[in-house]
Amino acid sequence: MIHARARAPHLAVLRVTVFGIWFVTVAQLRVRQFATIPPELVQPPGLLRALPLEELLARPNLLQVLQVVALVGCTLAVAGVRPFPVVALPTVAVLFVLDGAMKSVGGFTNHAQTAVLYAAGILAVFPAADAWSVARRPAPDRRSPWLHRAPLVLSTLVITTAYTMIGLRRLVDGGLALVTGASVETWLVSRSLEYGRYPFDDGLLVLEHRWLLGLAVAGMALTTCFESLSLLTLRSDRFRLVWLAVIVPFHVVTLFAMRIFFWENLILVVVLLTGLPDRLVGLVERRRAPAGRAPLNRAPANRAAARQSSAPSQPSLRSRSQRLTSMARSSSVHSNSRSPT
Repeated sequence: MIHARARAPHLAVLRVTVFGIWFVTVAQLRVRQFATIPPELVQPPGLLRALPLEELLARPNLLQVLQVVALVGCTLAVAGVRPFPVVALPTVAVLFVLDGAMKSVGGFTNHAQTAVLYAAGILAVFPAADAWSVARRPAPDRRSPWLHRAPLVLSTLVITTAYTMIGLRRLVDGGLALVTGASVETWLVSRSLEYGRYPFDDGLLVLEHRWLLGLAVAGMALTTCFESLSLLTLRSDRFRLVWLAVIVPFHVVTLFAMRIFFWENLILVVVLLTGLPDRLVGLVERRRAPAGRAPLNRAPANRAAARQSSAPSQPSLRSRSQRLTSMARSSSVHSNSRSPT
């Protein structure tokens, strides 16, 4: 199982990442522009309809207050202020409202921040500030290690389930038409011509170079298959490596070819499905460890080997018995040579 050996510092990496992403997202939100949106364009999806988002969007001052509260809460969460749930739970509640406001305009539900929002909610109910915290008092060390591993596994389950549902929906809606039809070409051209956040229109190259279209269709089909099997990354290390080799380049290609870049999901994938956090934790602990003391993140087998190598060498039991036998024989021969004939 993935994250089976994770500890408090690994969960701290996820905490800093998730709330750091939300700090950047909320800081870029232009809340005063929501007041200029016509009410008929406000269409909250799903459970967000229970919130009075139309009235909220019409009050930019209140939205700005929520934005400041969210920024302060994300800052405290990144710093690991304790008790962490007291900080994180209200922050996640405000983030839920702001995320609902962003997803309620135009009738299109953007899933860019969905996995990050769920990850923040998971972290809020776990001891995610036991490490890398500004608190002077150390966190209690008698807790079960699974209190730090469970939120990592659950967050990984969230992001892989999101990829699985996207891949399965694309397979169900498109089917073989995804390969035989003009869906991929339509997506590339239409997205390149639309107004977007990123100034790239490389998707139009398929109109001039048809071999690029065949490559794009094959890449989309391959990516869809791997997205549909994303849950296997929880169990198989080899499949996880292949999955990363397909999904990460896919995010980069869609940035230039379709002006779509879910950087939030890409960062989560790196933090939850690669060994980068383990290396980061090891680097931090090696710098913090006193001289001559091994870092805590080393494997137990390595620490045992280190103790064994540092201990003075002792002869084995077999060598001891051979030495005693040799000494007994030599003493016997010596006593016989002195005895009278």
